[in-house]
Amino acid sequence: MTIKQILGADLYVKDVGQGEPVLLIHGITNFHRSWAGQIDSLVQQGYRVIVPDLPGHGDSAPLQQKMTVDALAATMAALLDDMGIATAHLCGVSLGGMVAMTFALRYPQRVKRLIVADTAARFDSEPHQKMLAGWTADFLAEDGPLNRLKKTWPMLVNEAFRSSADGDAAFKEWVINAQKASGSSYAYVCDGLVEYNIENALNGITQPTLVLVGSEDKMLTPVDNQAIADKIPGALFEVIKGGSHLPNVDSAQAFNAAVLRFLDKA
Repeated sequence: MTIKQILGADLYVKDVGQGEPVLLIHGITNFHRSWAGQIDSLVQQGYRVIVPDLPGHGDSAPLQQKMTVDALAATMAALLDDMGIATAHLCGVSLGGMVAMTFALRYPQRVKRLIVADTAARFDSEPHQKMLAGWTADFLAEDGPLNRLKKTWPMLVNEAFRSSADGDAAFKEWVINAQKASGSSYAYVCDGLVEYNIENALNGITQPTLVLVGSEDKMLTPVDNQAIADKIPGALFEVIKGGSHLPNVDSAQAFNAAVLRFLDKA
């Protein structure tokens, strides 16, 4: 794990294993540890796993201005450039899925296989804008990231995980992350999300694609994600039974099995 200077800002990245690179991209307010359940599984199957903290998240530098999904995708491309990696498999959850799909559209020759989970093709509608305004208010309030985590944790992961020892340990890690987080950085990402809409471009994603979703996700639902899969030519769609918004966290075994089945076809 190291801090790299990417596009003029500190970016934390964990780089583990050898083999074909898999870039794991987390969601808003998440951090590299949200992929803790995937790293060993992928490394054991012979993959090199690259796990950054997105700008404004985790141990990466706070943001000083609005950060769009396009800009996040450009940051991921610059990270791969810095690491000397020409092509990689991409796997993103929630906001990370938006970044991964945008990356696939902007830099198609660099993506081998694309996996997105519990994600969205647009966030620019009026209901989305109202939602983002609420998120922003939460983030900018006193202890905003921590209070937001406490409020949303039951929506992010399922009850079985929350009540388990692993869930308790994960929550404690996420609390530590939230306590040091920059609410203004998260708000700057929300500012950028208002512009996000690739819905009519999805048919331009030509890479082999797998769309995953937790069956219990109430934030970005199975219906929402099925619609994304339907618009991407040849995309596979799979529901993670019992998973909530972050099935990579609460249903890691099933999530990993789906990811490895798909990657092993390469």
